[in-house]
Amino acid sequence: MARILLAEDDDDMRRFLVKALERAGYQVSDFDNGASAYERLREEP
Repeated sequence: MARILLAEDDDDMRRFLVKALERAGYQVSDFDNGASAYERLREEP
């Protein structure tokens, strides 16, 4: 399964995107800021 790292500060938009991407078959890790997303990317490339 393909994975997507999503950084979006708008809660409503982030929830919408996560739901749409999961329905499309992606595994989504979502964060409310770029710094947190970058830290996760460094921990789990």
